[in-house]
Amino acid sequence: GMYLAARIREALGLPGMTTEETKPYRDKELMKQVLENAGIRTPRHGSATSESQVRDAVAHVGYPLVIKPIDGAGSNDTFRINSPDELEQILPRVRHVPEVSVEEFVDGADCTFDTVCIDGRVVYLNICFYRPRALESRLNPWISQQTVGIRDLEMPDLQQGKQMGFEVLEALGFQTGFTHMEWYWKQNGEAVFGEIGARPPGARTVDVMNF
Repeated sequence: GMYLAARIREALGLPGMTTEETKPYRDKELMKQVLENAGIRTPRHGSATSESQVRDAVAHVGYPLVIKPIDGAGSNDTFRINSPDELEQILPRVRHVPEVSVEEFVDGADCTFDTVCIDGRVVYLNICFYRPRALESRLNPWISQQTVGIRDLEMPDLQQGKQMGFEVLEALGFQTGFTHMEWYWKQNGEAVFGEIGARPPGARTVDVMNF
């Protein structure tokens, strides 16, 4: 729907994101390339449209890794892979996906960086973490995942991820609306970018932000 909305804006001369501005938010490989060029730490990654390209990307990324759709959402068709044997088991399950991202599995807490922006200025900021990690709950459907809102955004351990969030918005040139970024908070304190959407967060997170 984002591309359709962008084309309508361009056709009618309305303000808002253009088709070009939309691309990095819908193509996770392009997204990471833009942010790497801005010096932001992203997982090692590659894209693939065939099984042979997946294997080439795996050789670059190394194990453990995650395979997920380039334009996916909600952890659908997303798999953690720890070995060549697991890779061979998963490949048939993603054959229906036109293009996948193969990326380094980052061991850390799943956190968010959610904003409301006006004219390139952040006017509201939120950070949550998921308990357990999104991929873990996706692979174990019996788990009822929690989204925990952090009240004190000045906590020292959050500052690297928080600063990265502002740098991501600047690198992508985001102007007005909601954004929902996910990042990894490693045990050594390092913040690693995950992905970002030019939209509100899902799973009742906006309700958590409101409270």
